[in-house]
Amino acid sequence: MADSLPKQLRLLTASAAIKERGKWGSKKEFILSVAGAIIGLGNVWRFPYLCYKNGGGAFLIPYSLFLVTCGIPLFVLETALGQYTSQGGIMCWRKICPLFEGMGYASQIIIFYGSISYIVVSAWAFLYLFSSFSKELPWATCDNEWNTDNCVVINTYDASANWTSPVNASSSSSSSIMEFWQRRVLNLSTGIETLGNLRWDLSLCLLLSWVICYFCVWKGVKSTGKATYFTATFPFLLLAVLCIRGMTLPGALHGIKYYLYPDLARLADPRVWVDAGTQILYSYAVCLGFLTSLGSYNKYNNNCYRDSIYLCLLNSGTSFISGFAIFSFLGYMSQKQGVDISVVAESGPGLVFIVYPQAVTLLPWPQLWSVCFFAMIILLGIDSQAGPYILQIFDHYVCSGPTLLMMAIFQSVIIGWIYGSGRFYDNIKDMIGYKPLPLIKYCWMSEEDFSSRHLVLLSGQFGFNIFVKHLCRIFKSILRFCTMSIVKIHAREIFDSRGNPTVEVDLYTDKGLFRAAVPSGASTGIYEALELRDNDKSRYLGKGVSQAVEHINSSIAPALVGQDVSVVEQEKIDQMMIDMDGTENKSKFGANAILGVSLAVCKAGAAEKGVPLYRHIADLAGNPEVILPVPVRLAHLLSSVSCFRSSDAFILFLLFYKLQAFNVINGGSHAGNKLAMQEFMILPIGASTFKDAMRIGAEVYHNLKNVIKKKYGQDATNVGDEGGFAPNILENKEALELLNEAIAKAGYTEEVVIGMDVAASEFYRDGKYDLDFKSPDDPSRYITPDELADLYKSFIKDYPVVSIEDPFDQDDWSAWTNFTDSTDIQVVGDDLTVTNPNRISKAVEEKACNCLLLKVNQIGTVTGVDESV
Repeated sequence: MADSLPKQLRLLTASAAIKERGKWGSKKEFILSVAGAIIGLGNVWRFPYLCYKNGGGAFLIPYSLFLVTCGIPLFVLETALGQYTSQGGIMCWRKICPLFEGMGYASQIIIFYGSISYIVVSAWAFLYLFSSFSKELPWATCDNEWNTDNCVVINTYDASANWTSPVNASSSSSSSIMEFWQRRVLNLSTGIETLGNLRWDLSLCLLLSWVICYFCVWKGVKSTGKATYFTATFPFLLLAVLCIRGMTLPGALHGIKYYLYPDLARLADPRVWVDAGTQILYSYAVCLGFLTSLGSYNKYNNNCYRDSIYLCLLNSGTSFISGFAIFSFLGYMSQKQGVDISVVAESGPGLVFIVYPQAVTLLPWPQLWSVCFFAMIILLGIDSQAGPYILQIFDHYVCSGPTLLMMAIFQSVIIGWIYGSGRFYDNIKDMIGYKPLPLIKYCWMSEEDFSSRHLVLLSGQFGFNIFVKHLCRIFKSILRFCTMSIVKIHAREIFDSRGNPTVEVDLYTDKGLFRAAVPSGASTGIYEALELRDNDKSRYLGKGVSQAVEHINSSIAPALVGQDVSVVEQEKIDQMMIDMDGTENKSKFGANAILGVSLAVCKAGAAEKGVPLYRHIADLAGNPEVILPVPVRLAHLLSSVSCFRSSDAFILFLLFYKLQAFNVINGGSHAGNKLAMQEFMILPIGASTFKDAMRIGAEVYHNLKNVIKKKYGQDATNVGDEGGFAPNILENKEALELLNEAIAKAGYTEEVVIGMDVAASEFYRDGKYDLDFKSPDDPSRYITPDELADLYKSFIKDYPVVSIEDPFDQDDWSAWTNFTDSTDIQVVGDDLTVTNPNRISKAVEEKACNCLLLKVNQIGTVTGVDESV
C-alpha cells in the first residue's frame, strides 16, 4: 500500500507501520453508500417545501448559485480529502493540518447529535410500518382507542375541511390521519420540562432502529457496501411510483404549478438566500465527516472528482423530482378539500407523516404501499442517519443553520489558505491524473468563504412547529449561539374603526417589520387594565393616546431593543414590561402601550418560528391540539373564547364556537338610537361549514334590511359602528321581533338562533336598570334585577334566544348567579370578568356565568390571557 501513496504521505508515515485500511468491494458500493448518505429525508420533505415557500422556480436561482459555489466545491474537497489521506473524519485533519484536528472532533459532535435526532424519525416510521400490517390502516378510520369524538375520515367528510392542520378552520373536528399522528404517535406531553411516561412501543421501535443501524456497519465497509445495494436503491423505486401515481390524480397540475411557479420578487428577501444556502449544506451532508470517511475507503486512483459531480447532480435531481411527487398529491388534496394549496402544504416531519399516509390510501392495496413507503423512510434514515421537542431543538440548533455554515467557513479557509489550494489541487491531480476546474479552487479560496460568511450574517435561528417553554429555553441557549433580538420599536397614533385614536407599534427584527394596532372596546369595564388616554379635551375630545405612544418610544423601546431576548420568549418580554410599569392595572405606561408591543412581539415570534399566528398563540398556551379561532362576532376578532363550567350551556357554546355570530342590530354604545341593549346577533348553528354559515348569515342580514326598511323607512337602515342596523326603536323586544321575521323570510327558522350582548353596566343606575337611559334621567322607570331577569326569560320563551352576554352590571353578582342558575342558555361574562384572574376565579366560585370572553385589551398582554385561564 505504501507504494501507492503519494510521496508526502509516505514521509509522514515512514516511522510507523501502516495498518491496511479496508476498501470498497467495487465502485458501485461507494456510489450507492454516498448516495444513501446524502439523499435522505431532507430531500423528501425539506427541498420541495422550501421551493414552494421561497418563490417556486425562482428559488432555483439562489439554490443553483450555492450549489456551484458551496455545494460542489465542499463535496469535492471532503471526498478528495478522505481518499487522499485514507483516514476518517478526525485523522484526516491531523495529517493535512494537525493544528486544526478539532475540525474532525467538531464534525463528530454534530453527527452524534444528528444521529440522536434522526433516529427518532426512523422510530416513528417503524411504528407506522408495523401499524400497516392490519386489515384496515389505523389512520384511515376513527374506530381506535386514541380517536376523539371529533374524529372524521376525510373521504367521508366535508371536502372543504383542512386536514393538514390539527383542526380545521371552520370546525372543531379533526381528521383520523391527524389524530393518529398527534394522539397515537406523538402523544405529546405539556412540554420538555414534563417528560411524561415511557412509551414502550416507541422505545422498542427506537431500539430496533439502533440495532438495524449497528448490523449495517458491524463488519465495517464490507457490510455497509453490501447493505446499500438495497437501502439506497429501493427509495428511488418508491419515489417513482408515488410520482407517477400523483401525476395521474385530478388537481396534480395545480399542485405542480404552485411548486414551480416563479415569483422573482421573493429574491429580494434575504431569507430565500439563507434557505437556499443552508439547504445545500443540509442535504449534501457536507461538514459532517460523512464524505471524508466514505471517500477514505476508495482506491487511491479513483476519480473522486467525477464521482462528486455526478453525486451532486443526483442529489439535487432527486430533491427536484421529489417535489413533483409531493405537490401532485397536495394539488389533489387541495382540489378535493376546496382550499388553497398553501393550507395543505406542510413542512418538516408533518409532511411525511400526515400528507404521505393519506397519499397511500389513494393507491390500490394501500396496506402494501404503506409498508413500502414507510420502509423507504426507514431506509432513508438508516442510510443518512427526548421526543419531538428534543428532535426539533437538535435539528434546528445543532444539525443545520449557523453551525454548518461556520464549519464550511473554517474548512474552506484551512484548505484554501493554510494548507494551500494549489497544493491540494496537486494532490488531486496525483490521484486522478488531471486538475479539476479552476472554479473549484477559486471557491475554496474566496467565493465559498464569502458565501458562507454572508449566510451566517443573514441567518437567524430557524423556527419550528413545536414551541417549548421554561426548561426548553435553557436547553436551547446551550445549543445555539445566536438569537433573534429586537432591532427597533416605534409607536405612533392611528385611528381605529370608530374614528378614535389608538396605538400602533412597528417592531423590527432581522426578519423584517411586524406591525400591530391595539384594539379597543366600545364599552369598557371598570376592572379592566387601564387604557391610557390623554384627557386633553382640546385634542380628540380627550381620547388621544400620545402619552401611551411616548411611553413606548422613550421607555419601553430602549429597554427592549438590543437585549439578549428572542421574540419567541413572549412571556419574558411581557413580564419585563409589566415590571417596568410596576402598577397593578398598568396605569403608568397604559395597558394600550404595553399591549401594542406585546402584540407586535407575538407576530414576530410567529414569523421567527415559521408558523401561523394562531399556532404560535396555541404554543404559548401550551396547547398542542390547537384550535384555529373563528370570530364569535365581528366586534371581537381579537378575542379568544373559553368555557369553565360543564353544563348544557357549555355544549351550546361549542356549537356557537365552531360557527360565527353576526351582530346585525346595534344599540347601546354602538348606535345613536334609543335601544338600550347593545347587540343583537344571529347564530347560524344549522350550517355544516363555515362557508354555509357565512351565506346564511348574509342572507338573513339582507332580509333584515328589507324588513326594517318596510316598517320604518329607508333611514332606519343606517348602521351602527359595528355594521349592524340601528333603527330608532326603544323596545328591545321589537328588535327580537325584527330578527325573527328576517330569519323566517330567509327560510332559516330551523338553522338560525339569536344571541345578545346586553352590556347592562351601561344602563345600571343605583342598583336598578334604566332601559331608556339615552333619554333624560327618570328614576321612576328603573327596573329591579329580578324584573330584568324576568324580561330576559320572556325573550327566551318567545324567541330562539340561546346566548346572553353581560345581562347585569359587573358588580351585581347575585343577579348573575340567580339568572345563570335559573336558565339553560349560555350566559357569557365579559364586563363581569374582564380577563382578570381574580374576577374569573370569583365568577367560578359564585357560578355567576357559564362562559366568558377573553380579550387581550382587557388584560394588556398576550400572555396575560393565558395566565387568566
